[in-house]
Amino acid sequence: MVCLNPPAVYITTSRSPSPRSRTLVNALALITPARKIIRGKKSLQVLLNECGVDSTIAVVFERFGNPAGLTLYIRGQPTQTLTFSGFRVSRGLKQLVDKVGVARVVGSPKTPRSEMALRLKEFLTSLPPAQGKLMTNIDVFEKDGREVVTLTLRGVQCVNFYFRVN
Repeated sequence: MVCLNPPAVYITTSRSPSPRSRTLVNALALITPARKIIRGKKSLQVLLNECGVDSTIAVVFERFGNPAGLTLYIRGQPTQTLTFSGFRVSRGLKQLVDKVGVARVVGSPKTPRSEMALRLKEFLTSLPPAQGKLMTNIDVFEKDGREVVTLTLRGVQCVNFYFRVN
């Protein structure tokens, strides 16, 4: 697959992803302006070459078969690793988006306490706008001693990322 329209943001998995990693990538591709790349047997260097020099690629990495975070490759260099302690994806996201597409991600004024949550919020709000009519909102709150970053679309909590508070 050849990536089109660089510079853009793409999201992909490791070479042999678990079903939970594929679910997370599909959800993020639906509710953010990032595009999903099916990696297959391609090396990371091949993906970086296909997507262009100015592109950003977010790779979901796993720990013990579960998604544990994102590694961001900006202009071909690994710049950040965002680790989270857990996540939850709501069902029925395809019906929520309705082929309209998400234009951009808007952040709430509340600043996360943990560094990883802050970096995730900054990354998602810095995504370049895409064609679409919907906006995804980012909310931050604490629950059960963990910080939660929530991506909300049309009033429905779509994806929750959980972070340990230090």
